[in-house]
Amino acid sequence: LRPSPTPQQPILILIVATLASCQSPRSWKFSARADATVLGARLYAASEWTSGDYFDLSRVSIRRNAYRYGAGRGDLARTADATRLDRFGLSFQPWFDKTSINLSYNRIKSGDRDTRTASASLSRSLGRRISVFANGFADLDDSRNYGMFFSLNFQLGDTGFASAGVDNSGGRIGYSLQASGNTSQRQGSIGWTASRRQVEDASPQHSASASYRAPFALLRGQVDEVGGALRGSLSADGSLVVAGGGMFPANRIGQSFAIVRNAGPHSMISQSGVTIGKANGNGRALLPDLIPFYETEISLDPTTLPDGLEPAFTSTKVTTGYRQGSVVDFGVRAIHGAVVIIRDWAGKAIEPGYLVELEGGDSAVMGYGGEVYLRGLNGSNRISINRGPLGICSATFSYNPNATAQPKIGPLTCQ
Repeated sequence: LRPSPTPQQPILILIVATLASCQSPRSWKFSARADATVLGARLYAASEWTSGDYFDLSRVSIRRNAYRYGAGRGDLARTADATRLDRFGLSFQPWFDKTSINLSYNRIKSGDRDTRTASASLSRSLGRRISVFANGFADLDDSRNYGMFFSLNFQLGDTGFASAGVDNSGGRIGYSLQASGNTSQRQGSIGWTASRRQVEDASPQHSASASYRAPFALLRGQVDEVGGALRGSLSADGSLVVAGGGMFPANRIGQSFAIVRNAGPHSMISQSGVTIGKANGNGRALLPDLIPFYETEISLDPTTLPDGLEPAFTSTKVTTGYRQGSVVDFGVRAIHGAVVIIRDWAGKAIEPGYLVELEGGDSAVMGYGGEVYLRGLNGSNRISINRGPLGICSATFSYNPNATAQPKIGPLTCQ
């Protein structure tokens, strides 16, 4: 496949063999597997041999279904019930092109039936958004049992996908068109699919669906049409979580979740840098899909907070257990702040740089134009400024906590 090995193309070979047996000495299973990477190509070979009365979980399940429902006569059943199973594969890219090629051979011996199949697939990217894929298989013991498939695939935006395909199965040619847009975990995201399938001597099949991820559930509707017959369905998939001091109707919960509280009314919440949803009017939100045992960054966008509110922090990392949750409290509170304009006894603006001390509250540095921003104000407030050689001056003022957030107060005379 390539001219010669190089230090960047090592030869790696892995061989694994196992032997399992049941209580009876006549019940056994032997399996061997070999993987090799040679000159950039991957080779795979495996073989399994079982005695007639050896049973594992797959064989037990197939036999049980066949007994209960009369099922278990297809290729899957023969694979699980096989006394011998051989598999060989080769994957590589030729040196002259970027096409990925996969070749495989399978042999299934089940009872008195011996099935051998061969398949090949090709895939190649034609650019950043276009790719082609082709696949074919043949039954080496039955020339009438074969199939081929070819598709041209397109990436539409960030989440959209479209494909056009043609296939031939047992001499019948089929055509398919499909387009879709995936629904993300973000609240308000929309997903959709549309497809058409046409096989020779058969009625065309049409299908369309749309989904919407609401804060309380994933809503989905679908319509199918075959030969003039219509079928439709509607579904809602959600959950109800009672935790963290609140009740949250939500989409399906994943392997772990997080409850966000004290985030401010209707603020935007992000998970690992992706905006997931919006807090409710009480500042609570549910993040339904976290990866357990991994650190997840949860952030609050402070620009979405109403005026007059401030969080204790805007980002943190949490780790949750499997099927467990975590609580994140951003500590948003009303800051009761205002811009205060201060003049000296002569009516001139206090120079910038002086420290303005609020009695019983925070201190702040005087800015330009005699303006200073003070937080933690009460109904009645007193400030003082140490101006060095000019002495200490003070002033008092009133503040209405229910007034417009961050109002301007003054000018006040500091004397």
